[in-house]
Amino acid sequence: MDTQMIINIVVSLVAFVIVFLFFYIRDIRRLKAKKKKKVIAEVKYLMLRNNIKEEYLLNKKFLALTSFINAFIISFVFFIIELFNWHIIFKLMIGFILTLALIYSIYGILGNILEKRSNKK
Repeated sequence: MDTQMIINIVVSLVAFVIVFLFFYIRDIRRLKAKKKKKVIAEVKYLMLRNNIKEEYLLNKKFLALTSFINAFIISFVFFIIELFNWHIIFKLMIGFILTLALIYSIYGILGNILEKRSNKK
């Protein structure tokens, strides 16, 4: 591996940790506040798409999982777009498309798994 690839991996891992901590702390604060105005976007999406009850989604395990998923998506997209030596406009377009595709696919899979588990109980 060349030096640039190693730098990209290290920066992606650091970004992963920072983003994970940011999302987890933010979601825990929202969970403790329990304000109905501040609904977590992931919870709202899964409730509407997969008919999962809010009580089933609002716990620390789920918030850690969504924080992990969000951090993975952001750091993975950053790593992928930095692999290519293209103009910034192309990188932004690829990053935007890749981000949306990963969000819908990963949260779709997560929603299906949670829907099956919540129906068993």
